[in-house]
Amino acid sequence: MATSNTPVDADNFELESASVNQSCSIFSNEMTSSSDGNEFTQDDFEKAICMCVVCGILPISISGEPIFSIMVQAIANSPELDPNFVRRALCLFVLGCALPLSICKKLIFKQMMCIVNPQCKTILDALDLCTLMKDALRICADKRKIVMEELAKAPGRISFTFDNWEDGRQDEFLPFTFDNWEADKQEKYLCRQYTCITAHWIDASWELQRRVISFGTLLYPLDGLSIAEEVSSCLTGWKVDNKVKTLTLGNPCYDETVITSLKTRFLANRSLLSNGDFFQIRGFCYIMSLAVEDGIKLIDDIVQKVRGVAIHIQCDITKRKNFYEIADNHFHLNTKKRLRPENGYRWDLTYTMLDHALYFRPVLDHLGQNDEELKFCELSAEEWDKLAVVLKFLNVFYGVTNRFFSSKQPTSYTYFRGIWEIQMKLQLLEAANGPHDFMVDMVKETKENFDQYWLDHNLILSLATILDPRCKLELAEYCYVKLFGELYAKEMVQNVKTTLFNLFDEYKSLGVVSSSTIGTFASGSRRDDLDGFLEDYELFLSKKQKHDAGRSQLDVYLEEKILDLHSELDILSYWRDVSGRYPDLGSMARDILTIPIFAVPPEGAFAMGKRLIKRWQKDAIVEDKAIFICCQDWMHVKGLCSGLYTYFANDPEESDAEDESNEEMEDDESEDSATAT
Repeated sequence: MATSNTPVDADNFELESASVNQSCSIFSNEMTSSSDGNEFTQDDFEKAICMCVVCGILPISISGEPIFSIMVQAIANSPELDPNFVRRALCLFVLGCALPLSICKKLIFKQMMCIVNPQCKTILDALDLCTLMKDALRICADKRKIVMEELAKAPGRISFTFDNWEDGRQDEFLPFTFDNWEADKQEKYLCRQYTCITAHWIDASWELQRRVISFGTLLYPLDGLSIAEEVSSCLTGWKVDNKVKTLTLGNPCYDETVITSLKTRFLANRSLLSNGDFFQIRGFCYIMSLAVEDGIKLIDDIVQKVRGVAIHIQCDITKRKNFYEIADNHFHLNTKKRLRPENGYRWDLTYTMLDHALYFRPVLDHLGQNDEELKFCELSAEEWDKLAVVLKFLNVFYGVTNRFFSSKQPTSYTYFRGIWEIQMKLQLLEAANGPHDFMVDMVKETKENFDQYWLDHNLILSLATILDPRCKLELAEYCYVKLFGELYAKEMVQNVKTTLFNLFDEYKSLGVVSSSTIGTFASGSRRDDLDGFLEDYELFLSKKQKHDAGRSQLDVYLEEKILDLHSELDILSYWRDVSGRYPDLGSMARDILTIPIFAVPPEGAFAMGKRLIKRWQKDAIVEDKAIFICCQDWMHVKGLCSGLYTYFANDPEESDAEDESNEEMEDDESEDSATAT
């Protein structure tokens, strides 16, 4: 049975007045009465999904999950179900959709799976969660081996991000009290802290890769040294402590202590380049979130009114229909835009709500004059003007953030241009008068934060811009002139150029060994493949060009014609194609272009306030199964999801053979544990 991949429409999703318990009992009776051999329809299955959503068993977006569709189709299309096959399919579904294993024992979920295939009833009734847990851990172990092999094969250095999460609940097992502690320290310790470490690198195919390699509880004391030990142990366990390039910290509170300790350790084993000058990267998301939240606070009363109007319209079908009819018939506005209330946790939703409210201003003014229930939410002309000004301010951050994460392969050059645009906008706002007066203090404070960030990181971001053949030194110089004037810009560009050549000399000295290795490989593959011959020839040509007029690879690259700035160019594909001509410069580009300035994944870029973990994540950590959280990330990565189809397509004979070997291994483990006891 094929399922629908269309997500549930939030506008048309209406729940009956019956309570969840009543709905569950009604659903249970209906499914029991329908299990007498009658053929179930698509409507039955969709109803089962809706009831699972109502009861909190499945998320509302489950119908849009590819893993869910694959599991359902695989089980529905099997004439004779094998228990091992079902178990494996459920494990992949649970891991891929970030659900707890206990969902497989829920009554509603069992009945939904019986609709897919009636044979599931006997299998799910006899399902043992301990066996399911072992299968899940086995899948995670297989995925971890793949990720570890990828990290080991990474041709360049690896950049890491470190972010903090909280569960938002007071820890009941703290062995001490906080009678004399400051409020911020109490808040810091009363909530259990979690850490997430992510690796970023460019692989041999010049594609940007990202993997979560650690997610777990941060043990007390929560200080910089403890965090440094946590990071160091993680990198050592993954055997990547000798390939570290940078570390981006999402929480600025620990920057100095953490970086100092880690920098000392990595310099001791000579894993850092440039004496560790570019090791520390401050998370840009934190600074941007502060600016956005300050901007929204300036119009907090306006936000409350707009939210009230949106809730008033959204909660009543008749009023919602009337609102969009007036917008279409009277004001000829695009009704595909929707005025929806935001949840207060994502500032992009707040921005969208305010932007759409400004778009529907004629309709809201009309309703405010004719609808008594909306009088309290009516905005004055002055409030509309303030809203328009703040939206222009927020629009810069909204556009830059979307550009960062909409790109399939965001590189350091993307970050340079985005931060420069924000700097320019803040300069214009700081010099503006009139309606911007109420924003003067906020803009001044925001600009100070961005000035400090630019001072700390403009150098490494400028290097990334130079490595874009559409920009090179000329664009970096232009940006500096616009920001600081020609005199100061000339000095900064010279500093960038000096740093660039010094860093290239360091890579060139490291490239002697790697070049000889590449040459051996290419000459060996020359007998089997023409590509090996071309690679060997390009290496020979690059060596020859080194001695031409004493020019280095960097000199030749900078002297080449700049490409059109508006041309569509995949910068990583460009360096993949020219790395044969510029092997040392290509190695440097591989490391610099992969440096992230965000310590959060794309879905957390717009978050406001603290990052809170989900309930299933906390349960997994408490059960010492935090690898489930990492495995969810690995299963959604291109190349690793292919294993999903392999697991679902296993033959029963192969499954039986694998289970026999697993049973032998489990018997050996039980004998060992008995001996130890």
